[in-house]
This record gives sequence, C-alpha cells and structure tokens, in this order.
Amino acid sequence: MSTAPKRYITPEEYLEMERTAPFRSEYFEGQMYPMHLSRRPGDPVMADSAHDHLILGTNVLSELGDQLKSRNYLVVPEAKIQVGQETITPDVCVVHDEEHLNGRREQPVVIIEITSGATQSEDYGWKFNLYRRIESLQEYILVDSERVYADVFQRCAKQDWLMGTHEGHDEEIFIAPLECKLPFSRIYKGTNLE
Repeated sequence: MSTAPKRYITPEEYLEMERTAPFRSEYFEGQMYPMHLSRRPGDPVMADSAHDHLILGTNVLSELGDQLKSRNYLVVPEAKIQVGQETITPDVCVVHDEEHLNGRREQPVVIIEITSGATQSEDYGWKFNLYRRIESLQEYILVDSERVYADVFQRCAKQDWLMGTHEGHDEEIFIAPLECKLPFSRIYKGTNLE
C-alpha cells in the first residue's frame, strides 16, 4: 500500500492557515505539525502530563515576568520564532522589549521548552538544532514535566554550548543573561510533582 506524497506548504501558506486554525502548529521543512503534548500517532495524552505542562509554563512565565518587569525584557508565551524558512513556537521566550514593541522579528535571548517523554526527541533534537542558529539566543532551557529536572544549554561561543543539569525540589536555575533565577520550588508549584 502506498501513501500519497505530502504537499509542500510554503511559509506564506503556513502563516495564512495558522491565522484561522483551531489549534496551534509549527512549520518544519514544508509541513505543518500540530502542537500536541503527544506527537506520536496513537500515543495517549495523559491528563496529568497536560495539566503539569500548562502549570509549569504558567509558573515560568509568572516567575520570569515578576523578576524582569522593571527591566528591558519581555517574557512571551508561544511566540512564533522564524529560523530560516521554519517557524517554531517555544513554550516561553524572553526578548528585548523594544524589539518586540517595534514589531521587529523576535530575536530571543532565552528559550524555555516544557518537555515530556513524548516531546523530548523534538526538543533536544531538531528544535535545538534550529534554535542554535538564532544568533541572539544565549540559553536554551528544557524543564521536564514528568520529573523535577531541567537541562540548561548555555552558549559559550558561536557554535559551542555548555550543558548543565538541575534535579530536585531544592534546585534553582540561574539564567545568566537575564541575571534571574527559576527556583524549582516555585515553578513546580501546583503540579503533580510538587
């Protein structure tokens, strides 16, 4: 049994379809991919995982927003970031506020993804490969929604990244380019992992 080849979608077509779509999606190599917590066909989306993903994202937004409110940064949920011809929607990104308010293309300083077993291969794989091409990006943080754990990738040189791991309720992530902290006790508050 053969399957029909998928039609290539141009970046312009993607943006037009995304404006009226009932769900969010990302654009990669001429295809649209719905934004679901579980990407593999047939994988169930667990209610606890979905709940924890939303709570973690909200807590990260709130914590960063509080710490950066009097500084020149803006914390943006689900911003559309264009890297070459691809469009990716990270859970949270931090940009310089004047850039965002002047309508210029988003150039994130920090990107945070809330990850799970179903999305790890994407978050650590092709997404990180694209994110590394963003010259303004200084840190890429992956917060796990299934355990109290995070990996932090810091840019050391143009193409070199240093990875740090944080695990346990007493941990906190220091985000050097923003000079702020994400304490696990706060970002995991209200989740099933609290």
